[in-house]
Amino acid sequence: SVECNYLTIDDFSLEYAVNTEELILNRIEVFPNPFSDKVRIRSERGIEKIVVSDLSGRMILSETTFDITKELDLSGFDSGVLILTIIDEEGIKNNYKLIKMN
Repeated sequence: SVECNYLTIDDFSLEYAVNTEELILNRIEVFPNPFSDKVRIRSERGIEKIVVSDLSGRMILSETTFDITKELDLSGFDSGVLILTIIDEEGIKNNYKLIKMN
């Protein structure tokens, strides 16, 4: 004789917690792009550091600031693609591709 045991689950519930820390996004505007001489940056949070690099990764400009708006004069640089790195007051890094035209 074969005896079978069965387990029946009538009610099943699964609860889990996702990260409870609130994620606050920082909206950053970089304009105009493409540009010819100046780039303006506007941030909802304070900007701590701005770095501009060429495509090879060579840093060509670095500025420390604690403003929410900043204007960069990049008129002295050759036309082409530049990488703009913005580090906000929380230490969050954002990268942007800029196109400089003469």
